Amino acid sequence: MTPGLESNSFTVADTSGKTLTITGMSQNVTPFDTYYIFNKSKLDAMRYDAQYSVLLGGEYGDVTTEGYLGGEILFNHDSKSLAVTTLLNNPWKEQDMFGFTPAGKYTPVKGADDTESLQTTVGNDGTKSYIAFYDSYRKEYIARAWLDIDPNATSYLPCTGSGNDISNCEISPRTTVFMKGFDGNASMAENGGLALFSANRIPLLRIDANGKIEKYPGIDLELDDTVTSNLLGIRIVSNGAQVGYLGIKFSSDSIETVSSSGLETALSAHKNRMVLEAISNRYVSHKTHLGISSMGSEGVMFAFKDTSAGEIGDPDPAYMAKSGPAGLEDYPKKTGIGWEDTNRMLLEAAAGTTIGNATKFYQTFSTITL
Repeated sequence: MTPGLESNSFTVADTSGKTLTITGMSQNVTPFDTYYIFNKSKLDAMRYDAQYSVLLGGEYGDVTTEGYLGGEILFNHDSKSLAVTTLLNNPWKEQDMFGFTPAGKYTPVKGADDTESLQTTVGNDGTKSYIAFYDSYRKEYIARAWLDIDPNATSYLPCTGSGNDISNCEISPRTTVFMKGFDGNASMAENGGLALFSANRIPLLRIDANGKIEKYPGIDLELDDTVTSNLLGIRIVSNGAQVGYLGIKFSSDSIETVSSSGLETALSAHKNRMVLEAISNRYVSHKTHLGISSMGSEGVMFAFKDTSAGEIGDPDPAYMAKSGPAGLEDYPKKTGIGWEDTNRMLLEAAAGTTIGNATKFYQTFSTITL
């Protein structure tokens, strides 16, 4: 049997001797994804007879992780395994989805498949506002961005200029919240915050001194990912038409990222900045920097990172040679690794050569043989 499905076939026969040959997958057949999770609990319930294994799709040779699969296969008392070749570290780039600058500017990653399933909702907990990020494809919440506004260090400025251009809205050196009404709608200061009213004085939106955003029936809030200024832009929409704009620019030079258990402490300790609450452990965050200096203002980018789900990004160039044979890092972008083309380590091991000789020509930065 070869690893390429298009080369495989099998024949079945009935009692009369008639046969039917089933060929492999062709371009006229719709492919589907399936996977079987093999882990320590399944290993403990069986006798593993393979003397040599190549594990693809994850860092199964990470010796710093308790219960790493490569070690479990090799050292299990019922296993006949003599060697395992796999990856020492995760060599795949994280699939960036969205991020914020410390001033609050929202940036979804254009072209990322995950961005198409990203849903955002502006809400509040009764005292503070947040932006919730939901992955509709994987059916889980990713994070919440809390607007931890300090009323004693924030300027609330109604923008009264004509037209729909926000470039004429004033921004002070402090953290600034501004609001502008479009097409006859007007914003004004109210109780230490701001309010937006329609032309006939119907309230549309309010934000109080603590940053709590309250929208009225018929109003939707949409994050603006086209704004050129370094600020958080929120479009105020009614019946599909934009009726106003809410802008928030934090004066901080960093963003805090915490777990849900540490949120209350972080909100108390880090006033007047955005605090990101990481909800799902299948997503990770990493720092970003404005400009080219790592000493500059630090933003945050969220990315999906869960190799156990079989969703793997492109290999990180930092771990890859510019040319050479296919490595284990090329899975699942390339089929037949270990058996054909530029990587035949399994085929060579099956032919009787030593494991060292079978793998030496296919070694990469992340490959390890246990």
